[in-house]
Amino acid sequence: MQNQDPAQAEREAVSERFGAGIEARRSPRQRELANTIYQRLAAGAEVEDIAHLISDVSRTAGQDNRIPGRARR
Repeated sequence: MQNQDPAQAEREAVSERFGAGIEARRSPRQRELANTIYQRLAAGAEVEDIAHLISDVSRTAGQDNRIPGRARR
């Protein structure tokens, strides 16, 4: 078995942690964004390449928390 590139291993670890951490408490839109981020990181994207998507997750979270009837956790 060939050793994995350390940078690739780190990207995969980060994408797995990111996906698992946000999935449990997110709205459907946030889940969609997280899935896109996960897929791009797994495909080799750098964080700088997806920074706009990460910002979208944050913005969507703020918007979701302002929707009446949406429970805050």
